[in-house]
Amino acid sequence: MAAGMPFGGSGKIFIVGDSSTVNIGDLKELFIPDADGTIRFHASVDAALGSCTADAGDVILVMPGHTETISAATSCDFDKAGVTIIGLGNGEARPLFNFTTATTAQINVDAANVKVVNCIFDLTGVDAVAAGIDVNADDFTMERCRMVMGDSDGQAVVGILTDTNIDRLSVIDSEFVGDTTAGPASAIRIIGGVEHKILRNFFDHSSSTGNIELITTAPLRVRIEGNHIKNSAASSTICIQAVAGATGVVRYNTYEHTTADAGNWLTTPGSLASFENYGVNTGGETGTLDITGAVSVT
Repeated sequence: MAAGMPFGGSGKIFIVGDSSTVNIGDLKELFIPDADGTIRFHASVDAALGSCTADAGDVILVMPGHTETISAATSCDFDKAGVTIIGLGNGEARPLFNFTTATTAQINVDAANVKVVNCIFDLTGVDAVAAGIDVNADDFTMERCRMVMGDSDGQAVVGILTDTNIDRLSVIDSEFVGDTTAGPASAIRIIGGVEHKILRNFFDHSSSTGNIELITTAPLRVRIEGNHIKNSAASSTICIQAVAGATGVVRYNTYEHTTADAGNWLTTPGSLASFENYGVNTGGETGTLDITGAVSVT
């Protein structure tokens, strides 16, 4: 590992930047190829992943303002186990993955234990992106990222999609935003698996089926905690759509939708336990306690 870098473990540090990267010349001089030929400085995340060693604890640092175009299902694969991808920079200066050209444009997570931090994923470059991030391996973590679900002329269908029975997806301290234009189905769609965590995220976008979906195959021991979930579609009622048989806990969330009738924020709860979730039907209201299903008083 490069000396002086603030990361533990035995892995290597890789740098991703392009011609717009500040001090790119100095970075290239600092991160020269290793004696064994391993390249440390790359023009894309996909190329950097090609130099990583699976399960070595490698870290990819993506420079502020770096932009990558995701135009097909093969544009970028997170396919090295145990790699952490960290975007540097603040606000809109964070690294941007821009989805364009084809509705099949996506990032595939094909290796376990991959983590991505502090990046922006804009799914609006082409209308009806089917699934921005397709998770096909266990223990994928997204943390402190921003995903743009829709604007006036580009509406993604699904933001993050898990393959059937993939375990332990974690989405933490991230944002899923859009406008009121119809088009998106959900920001996060989970199909089966165990011990997924959706913690402290902010959702504010149009959704036809629920900002968070637990569908088809019941996921078990799920935690959905501390999120603000707003479905801004016209006449929307659903913030979380579950399936019979789903287990876990939904607690300390706040809900918002656009219809006059209270409730339905959490639909088809299955065997999920719900604690202290509050919802409103429009802005300017004080939240009311969501009572979903039977209430235990014993």
